[in-house]
Amino acid sequence: MSTNHFEILFVFGRPASGKSEFFDHIGKRDQNSLLSKLHIAPFETIDDWFVLADKFREDTLWEKLTGKRKYSKLDNNVECVTDMLLYDYAILHLNRHVLELTEKHPTFFQERTLLIEFSRGGEKNYEHTLALFDPSILNRAGIMYVNADFDTSWARNVHRFEEKQKYSSLAHMIPRSQLERLYLHDDWGTLTENNESGFINIKDQKIPFATMENNDTPLEDLRNPAVMGPKYERALELLMKDYTTRLR
Repeated sequence: MSTNHFEILFVFGRPASGKSEFFDHIGKRDQNSLLSKLHIAPFETIDDWFVLADKFREDTLWEKLTGKRKYSKLDNNVECVTDMLLYDYAILHLNRHVLELTEKHPTFFQERTLLIEFSRGGEKNYEHTLALFDPSILNRAGIMYVNADFDTSWARNVHRFEEKQKYSSLAHMIPRSQLERLYLHDDWGTLTENNESGFINIKDQKIPFATMENNDTPLEDLRNPAVMGPKYERALELLMKDYTTRLR
């Protein structure tokens, strides 16, 4: 396992907590700074949205053939999951992807970082979902949780929708009822005992984590590198300290 960069970095947080802005930030940062300040090597990213989107498209085809959807329903033209097992299916898909990656490229993590993004809450919480990953993946991983409470998440979702409406009449927004069902409550605070950093135990694996507070960040600053850069650096420096401690 590398001691100078994260091999696998999970990025968690409610929708519109600031995860997308984090990925935008690291995509624009030069590689030397990315490695020295954020401990991220040349990286690849995966998230469960693409798996879910494929199932939504599949549902649309089944509806044309049978008049029924298997996994989802439409709410104001937005796909909403009806079969909660779909969220676990998506994670198993990611798990298989990582295992196949390491099998095909055994030296992948020597010089690279894999970032895995998803949001969870309600009955499909983080403790439940992380346990679906193979221990060999958890053993390589650290977690950064971008913290924004539900009200902040909702307000930012509304803002995003209003911005999209300016440019497209086809803009859609996840219904509040769906967001409440999935993300009104998550188990991150319980799982971490509300600590800023430390370890959580999943499947007998000690996984280091750091929580980056993002509730009070003004909308106009979410993509401001002068504001967010130091916040990311602090969180990932805390995480790296525990990440390297685990290696001893």
